[in-house]
Amino acid sequence: MRSPQAHEVKAQITAFLAKVKTDNGATVIRHNRGIERMAQMTKAIREARSHAAA
Repeated sequence: MRSPQAHEVKAQITAFLAKVKTDNGATVIRHNRGIERMAQMTKAIREARSHAAA
């Protein structure tokens, strides 16, 4: 029961992680910001799912 939206976000996260891995000059601060953004995305997905189920 995966929504295409969730799949799309998962692809975005995968692409983002790949970018971070290839960019060896990434700072810890930038990495932390990326984690924050991923956490926000996850939260948004969870909210969207609960709205869809309601």
